[in-house]
Amino acid sequence: MRGKPMRTNLVGLTLSIGASFVALGGCGGGAAEPVAEETTGAEDPTPRATFSGTWNGERFDARWAALGWQWPGGWTVFLSDRPPNEGDVGLPVDATYVELRFGDALEPTATEPGHTMTPFVTVAPNPDGSTTPYEGEGSATVGLSAVTMSTAYDPSGSTPQTVGTATLDLDATFPADASHAAGNLRGQGEIPIVFLGAPHAGCRDVQPAPTDYTWAEEPNLRHVPSGPVHGNVRGRAFSPASLFFERRTTSSEEEWSMILSTEPTIGSPGVEHETLTLRFDRAPRRGRVTRAMASGGGYWQACVGLGTTSWNADNAYALEITRWQVGRCTPGEAGQPAHLGTASGRMIVVYRGYEESENSWVAGTFTNVPIVAPSCE
Repeated sequence: MRGKPMRTNLVGLTLSIGASFVALGGCGGGAAEPVAEETTGAEDPTPRATFSGTWNGERFDARWAALGWQWPGGWTVFLSDRPPNEGDVGLPVDATYVELRFGDALEPTATEPGHTMTPFVTVAPNPDGSTTPYEGEGSATVGLSAVTMSTAYDPSGSTPQTVGTATLDLDATFPADASHAAGNLRGQGEIPIVFLGAPHAGCRDVQPAPTDYTWAEEPNLRHVPSGPVHGNVRGRAFSPASLFFERRTTSSEEEWSMILSTEPTIGSPGVEHETLTLRFDRAPRRGRVTRAMASGGGYWQACVGLGTTSWNADNAYALEITRWQVGRCTPGEAGQPAHLGTASGRMIVVYRGYEESENSWVAGTFTNVPIVAPSCE
């Protein structure tokens, strides 16, 4: 969440949900009733629930709780003594919070009654900046119900962004470890559904997967469907907005790849977009190139829910380059890659599914796509 080790000082947890509650009784001392106050930062998630407990001998009052989406991590319930700041991704560095992770679905869903899961605890740094990770094995019985998405994520808005509500029923325990006393956390009530970060651009628009190609472990170019390259990645449509060949030169050799991405700009698409990268063991040229089903040979940055992950399953391909024309290198403009030439052809790429991943494929034709390099040097 914050890009630092998980740490804890949780033993007496008293969580009062709502960004408008003050955390009281922090160090020693008896517990006092939470007092409403004006807050800044994230949108007030509406204090309609109270979660109470103990952590490391101290009371803990949650000033903010939500079912939030972030990458990586997916849908997670956060119970924190600090609200997120407007425009930030994640919680403040000085927050102590508990996480309950619910997975990478496109939308959060209700749980079955008595759902069990493992809570994760992160504790703010000590005054000297040191951290003490919690190494106990916490457990929780959770009920997530009345999950209502009232609005879609607005890409033009800021984060955190509230899009709905859910009801959380929680009973969690935190056994003692070498550095922390035992704790617990209980409560029930309504919490907001928020985006702590923006969904990846290439994963927000979900379209049904095409069915004009039948997956086969040994791709045969006779079965290439008509039309531009398209595909089915893990049960959803893959429609690349850019397709290009790329040459990169190392100190000892040239490395060649074919890149297909939902990012329309030629270059390095990053993790925000779905991208299929094929690696070649020699420079492409006119003719056919095939690869039998095996590991390696590239990777697929594919959507899982609203974020991407690097998918490295066994794969095979059949590629026919009908036109390969390389001329004088032309430097790119404004940081764009250099242009070497153009290529045309047809292709089939198949990825073997496993566990929750479906068999996936990309197939079709390409015409006069760019051949590029980082520079002409």
